[in-house]
Amino acid sequence: DQLKQQQQQKHGDDAAAWEPKERRATGPVEEAAIVFFQEFLRIRSVSFEGPDGAYREAADWLRVECERIGLQVRETEPVAGKPIVLATWPGVTPETELPAVLLNSHYDVVPAMQEHWQCDAFAAVRDP
Repeated sequence: DQLKQQQQQKHGDDAAAWEPKERRATGPVEEAAIVFFQEFLRIRSVSFEGPDGAYREAADWLRVECERIGLQVRETEPVAGKPIVLATWPGVTPETELPAVLLNSHYDVVPAMQEHWQCDAFAAVRDP
């Protein structure tokens, strides 16, 4: 179909990742990743709630999970109540000067107006 062709042109071999969920193969690894992601999605880190929101909970979750997989973690808080988690994954040959990769993300979300949802926006409900 046309959408699939556009995705393949845009994403090459990774086009399968953009397939509708009913056409994707899933197994125990994929299922575990989804459940893991749902756990994080349930943290109510709404941006307008600021320091009174769940920034601390989100940062703590990220720190614990990064440490669990062996990353070096440190935290900074340039704005009170808005922690930033920095995780480092050293290369296997750290003595060699290798280029670095920086992954940057945020864990605050825009307000979810419940009247526009069919379920709790932070329940991380998954369509069957």
